[in-house]
Amino acid sequence: MLNLHKLHPFTFPENFLWGSATAGHQIEGDNVNCQWYHQELAHPEWEPSGKACNSWELYKEDVEMLKRLGHKAYRFSIEWSRIEPEKGKRDMAALKRYIDLLERLKAAGIFTCVTLWHFTHPQWFEAEGGFAEAENLDYFKRHIEFLVPEIAHLVDSWCVMNEFNLGPFTQECFNSKKIKLKAHAFGAQIIKSCSSAPVSSAHAYVPRVPLRQYDELDNAAAAMQNWNHNLFFFHAVRTGEIVLPGIDMEYMPELKNSCDFWAINYYHRGLVDARKADLAGSKFDFNSYQMLKDFTMPREFCPETFVHEMSRLTDKPVWITENGCCTEIDTFRIIYMMLQFEAMREAMECYGNPSSLHRKGLQAEEEREEARRVIAASLNAKKEEIIFTSGGTESNNLAILGYLKKNPRNGKRVIISAGEHASVSNVGAYLEAEGYEVLMLPV
Repeated sequence: MLNLHKLHPFTFPENFLWGSATAGHQIEGDNVNCQWYHQELAHPEWEPSGKACNSWELYKEDVEMLKRLGHKAYRFSIEWSRIEPEKGKRDMAALKRYIDLLERLKAAGIFTCVTLWHFTHPQWFEAEGGFAEAENLDYFKRHIEFLVPEIAHLVDSWCVMNEFNLGPFTQECFNSKKIKLKAHAFGAQIIKSCSSAPVSSAHAYVPRVPLRQYDELDNAAAAMQNWNHNLFFFHAVRTGEIVLPGIDMEYMPELKNSCDFWAINYYHRGLVDARKADLAGSKFDFNSYQMLKDFTMPREFCPETFVHEMSRLTDKPVWITENGCCTEIDTFRIIYMMLQFEAMREAMECYGNPSSLHRKGLQAEEEREEARRVIAASLNAKKEEIIFTSGGTESNNLAILGYLKKNPRNGKRVIISAGEHASVSNVGAYLEAEGYEVLMLPV
């Protein structure tokens, strides 16, 4: 399994985006106004964040490093506690620094993905009860309503929240997940009011699998854990229903279709043992590795689980917003990443085309790219100048846009039904950017 020489050569589509992902508190340093910093002070046995990577001072060098690595995408978070270190008081110098970072990334041609909450928030917000109290959502909404319009023109994609699906099997945690689902929905709604960039929230996808594959108790416990950690989120975004243990179902229309893509943070699976009080199954010795000397939790190499789980997510594009392994030994990292890349490729071949759900879709894309290259060479043109469209898509675009341009006296209000093909709904998004009022009617 770990012999890389047995892997067949494989490639990714030419337009595939490779990049890096970070979190503000974990790299910036001196983030003294957030709740995690205050928790570190209360627990001297914890690893202090301190200067971290000193990215707050070295962010310009970070951009240059991304360029040298050839990365074309960068996901990072904007620390709420830097923007609003005290309740109601904003630090415009901090905002200016984030804007400078975004402008440098834009100038470098790097696709930006901004996370608005990556575990940390101001200490004053924590003192008010944080996301344990539903009424505190107004503070979060107020923050986003201020921040998003300031940076929207520089942001290519958004993650409202990060990994709020994690947590223990407690009622307090389930209540917090419900509130954070609402925070995600409100955040997505605010973003969409002033940005056309795609929106999601990063989901820590840790598939829960039975320790004993055919044991009924382990399977039942794994199904319950999968719902509580993973499936509740996908269900909420697909239907608008919030369904969690100990809580009556609540329908929130703002939640439905609040993600334009599935943002997946994938590292490993979780084994479930129904005969343990905490349901945590031990990893198999033959498949677990101690990647850090002083880290008590070994990690698995289990890329096939990733392929299986992607079959649950064929209704939206999937972006891998985090992946990797924490190790001091590069041999481990190389093996882990190569196996994960192969798993990603396999998943793309199996599920990469949402309309056909088979590998022929990916093959068609590769053949189209080759045709584009050949045609461009024969015409002495740039490959990017060769555009393929389907007859139906082009007809819809021309029919709608052509009519509106020809009949300006009919006003700037357009009504589209929600069930229309993307060639119609995408025209609606374009028209909104052009100042038209577009009403999307449910069907």
